[in-house]
Amino acid sequence: MKNSKFNTFSLTIILILAKLYYALISGRIIYEITNSIISEKYSIYNYIISEYFKKGHYKPHPIVGYIFLILFCLLNIYLIVKLLKANLLLKNYRVGSLLNMKQTKNIKSIGSGLIIYAKSWYTLHMISYFFYVDINAFFTALPQFIVFYILGKLMLFISAVAEEGTTYKQENDLTI
Repeated sequence: MKNSKFNTFSLTIILILAKLYYALISGRIIYEITNSIISEKYSIYNYIISEYFKKGHYKPHPIVGYIFLILFCLLNIYLIVKLLKANLLLKNYRVGSLLNMKQTKNIKSIGSGLIIYAKSWYTLHMISYFFYVDINAFFTALPQFIVFYILGKLMLFISAVAEEGTTYKQENDLTI
């Protein structure tokens, strides 16, 4: 039990840091968008090239950059919501209510959300790389896609195991 408390505590810290990281990225994106709208001298293109498309060779219309950044910010907010759900899941685990259908659905929702985030993130970057003509697009976007996709599949596997455990628990309760 002591090891379990340590593991849930460390997972909670990791989730808090991940939420903070993606919130800061989203805040910086919003700052850069507003800064480029307010200031005539500042170009959103410079920020996008320096942060996301280091080998881009083409300067598309600024609307493409704004759309990319807004969609990227929305994806980060979606991920933060899924991480909040994961935090609630850990909280319920500490209380002791993990093997019920509601928690199983939450685990499945988190796993599906991570897969949706991974696919959406990769698609957004591939489309944007097309506009910025970056040859290394496939290789630079692939690692984050793989990490979130595998985490999502792992969560779906855990939800299937939890669903089986819930079924066995209900059968055991009926037997008694």
